[in-house]
Amino acid sequence: MRTLLLIALVGCEHGQTPPGGGDAPPSTDGATGCLPELLIEGELIDWDSSDVAFQGVFGARLTQNIDASVTLTTPPNGRLSFCATRSDPFQFTVDASTDDHLSGTLTIEPNVVLGGFTPLSLRTLTPARAVTFFAEQGLTFDPDAAQIVVLQTGDRGSLTLSGTHDAAQAGDDDGSGTIVWGAGATGRYVLFPNVAPSSSVQLSGDPLGPRPIPAVAGQVSLVAINFVFE
Repeated sequence: MRTLLLIALVGCEHGQTPPGGGDAPPSTDGATGCLPELLIEGELIDWDSSDVAFQGVFGARLTQNIDASVTLTTPPNGRLSFCATRSDPFQFTVDASTDDHLSGTLTIEPNVVLGGFTPLSLRTLTPARAVTFFAEQGLTFDPDAAQIVVLQTGDRGSLTLSGTHDAAQAGDDDGSGTIVWGAGATGRYVLFPNVAPSSSVQLSGDPLGPRPIPAVAGQVSLVAINFVFE
């Protein structure tokens, strides 16, 4: 992972980016922050981003579903840092069209923010890259289907998704920030490709599941979960 992003509980005005701007990490000593809201930090990066060839998703607009005043537009490095209204889970709409990436939804479980495990590093792809990536995996990208990408920030369970979809693909960091993909549903990232659109499908395979996930035609659903096997 390119950098270690700090995740902290700390009060700023509703929906406001914490003091320090988009490049400096906010204080964790209580001098700045988000209470009673929750500070969410991480990054939204390109599918093929690595330590050597880092690529953030620039200009993506995130808006929290339950509170439209909570918004963020990502800087060139794709950094996420904002005060979110508490919710279980946190859910956002994501408009990434200005950078040609797929738009869609983002679902973050509170455990991801509070757990202190793998940093919140979300990956999305352009329709053009989806075509080539799917072909590399022996699949055919369906632009009218939903794509669901799950980030497991704690332990890695073998995930399942209800509904119709193509063979799941699992991705893990090779140590240089490059994600290596192969067939399977156990990995730091799990892609469920070409999911039949539905108001929600059920994601299972860990102690906290099942959980509903939106599957919207032509969009990507980004999901971040966290759990630890006892």
